[in-house]
Amino acid sequence: MKNTVIVADRYALMRDGITRKIEESKQLQLVGECETASEVVAACMRAKPDLLLLDADLDGADGACLLERVCQASPTTKIVIMTMDNSMVTIIGMLTRGAVGFVPKQAAARDFIYALCGAVGGFGTLPVGALNEIVAAQPGFNKNGNIFGLSGREVEVLQCVVQKTPNQNIARRLDISIRTVETHRANIFKKTKCRDLNTLKDILAMIPDDESIEPGNQTRTQAATQR
Repeated sequence: MKNTVIVADRYALMRDGITRKIEESKQLQLVGECETASEVVAACMRAKPDLLLLDADLDGADGACLLERVCQASPTTKIVIMTMDNSMVTIIGMLTRGAVGFVPKQAAARDFIYALCGAVGGFGTLPVGALNEIVAAQPGFNKNGNIFGLSGREVEVLQCVVQKTPNQNIARRLDISIRTVETHRANIFKKTKCRDLNTLKDILAMIPDDESIEPGNQTRTQAATQR
């Protein structure tokens, strides 16, 4: 029995190239094509496909939110993401929301088939560039406890940022100057290479709880140094 697939991409030319390869495959069966976010959610709810090849930027929708909606509509569907953004931050954010593989949109049609067939067998697909970025971030993970190399204070500021707390309130809560808050925010954006609020929430969820510090208090390291 072939594994059912839905292809969701806003460009008909892109879908055509991929669907032709699916039709040639002995493992896959095309059961639907979609070009909007609402279409793909409805199609997955109706067909419950084994696989979904999903454009992360479908008709301008928030890719992370769309991924969550699809997972709710069809929890057993394995989702492979097509995206122009192959950064570590984006990929980790999508993985935490249910994706099982990623293929750059500039890849050949056969590469999407390989990724789909791999997902069936329990294998994930990641761009080499993202893997290299993760490897390069490893020293920061070993030193700071999180893969992005954020300090304890930066994690605390990040917690406030994702709650949409104004800089003035962050400064008051942490007993630091507004300028220091702005510096921490700039460092967070630089280290994570991200300003998107949803993705920053995903990043925060990946950081161990003991990386944060209590408002107005010193980090363990600072306290230990002073004793």
